[in-house]
This record gives sequence, structure tokens and C-alpha cells, in this order.
Amino acid sequence: MFELIDVALGKDKAELVIKNGSLLNVYTGEILDGFSVAIKGEKIAYVGRDANHTIGAETRVIRAKNQVLIPGFIDAHAHMFAFCRVDETVKYAIKGGTTTVITEVIDTFFHVGYPGLREFMKAARIQPIKIFMLLPGSPFIGESPKKQRLTGEEADSLLKQSEVLGVGEVYWPYVLRKDENALMLISKALTQNKRVEGHGAGAKDKNLAAYASAGVSSCHEAINAEEALERLNLGFTTMIRGEA
Repeated sequence: MFELIDVALGKDKAELVIKNGSLLNVYTGEILDGFSVAIKGEKIAYVGRDANHTIGAETRVIRAKNQVLIPGFIDAHAHMFAFCRVDETVKYAIKGGTTTVITEVIDTFFHVGYPGLREFMKAARIQPIKIFMLLPGSPFIGESPKKQRLTGEEADSLLKQSEVLGVGEVYWPYVLRKDENALMLISKALTQNKRVEGHGAGAKDKNLAAYASAGVSSCHEAINAEEALERLNLGFTTMIRGEA
């Protein structure tokens, strides 16, 4: 924090300055011409029209005239490993301006189990974008054998990792019928102040309310405005399906 203050004041120098671009302000909707961004480490230290005071002999300067500077996109719900390798997916994400992906790993876990999740995490850590994951909160399909359910010990180990944001794809029927494994994963995630992401396709009325009461914080399965509003009224973070 202190080094960022020093860079902004000109007492220290930035490592990278992107100079004289057109900055998209996502808060006001303005495009601000002639703006520069000074970066120290992985943090932005200064944004303004004149960043010359942040430039030193070793500062890398990128001249961005006639270029638009925008924050990287965040893909809040992905299934990165469902169709191709992580590194292959990342190539296309970068081209589209995506710099952070939050991915489900239920598809991965169904095939390769806990050891496979560990290997996925290793691959994700060396990518040029940030990749976070959500643990599989329910069986992939139907009644899965025990080897396809995370144990409490495995869940604890994974939830301690900074790139694991919580539990995902918790199907509402498993929650409402009090599936022991699903409720165990929800409890462990909430105890560690992590998120529980839902999969509420078809849930409504009292079923949806009961689902929310279990600590599920989001749903990406609303298929029309009525379903989206019902979820919003219950406090769910509601995502829009790409097919909708």
C-alpha cells in the first residue's frame, strides 16, 4: 500500500506506465482522452492526465495514443476444462479481453476426481490470466458413486487455497432433500467465509426460498425476466444465461 502512495505522489517510480490513451471509466460511462495509468507490481498506483512524475529511468512506458484502455473482463461462470485444455482456453480468453475466469470444475471432477483437481490447479496457476475455481457441490449427474464426491478432508484442503472461492453448481434438489455431502460442502465453505454458488434451474416459490435459506448466494439458471426478478428479490446474484 505504502509504495503505491509513493508512486502516486512521485516519491517512487512506477514499473510500467501506459501513457496518453483513451480510458474507459466504467463507473461514469465516459471515455477520457489523454489519460495515463501507472503500475507498481500488480497494482495500479496512479490514473490521470499527467503521469510523468511516476516515470523513472527503469520505468517501461507504453504509448497508447489512439488506443482505448479498459479493465479486463471477468468471466464469472465458466466450465474451462469441459471441452479443451486450460492453456488452449486461455488463448481465446485473452483475445477477447478476459483477464479473470471463475470456473466450475464439476466436469473435471466427474472424470478425474480429487487428484485431477489438484492437477487442474497446478495448470491454472501458471497461466497468464487469473483463474479461480469453485468446488463441485453436487454429483455431475444422477446418483454418483462415493469416489465422485469430495470428502470433508479433501474439501478442507482445497478451500484453504486462495484460488478456490467456494463451492459451485450446488443443485437445488440435493439441498432441499438434505443430501449430507452437499450440506457438508456448503457448511465448510460458509465457515471459511467462502461463497456457495447455485444451480437453481426450475426452482421457484417456496423451493427457491428454501434454497436461499441454505446459504446459496447465486443462480445462473434464470431463463426469463420473471425468474430473474424472483431470484433478485430473494437476494441471489443472478446471472444471465448466454442462451437466454
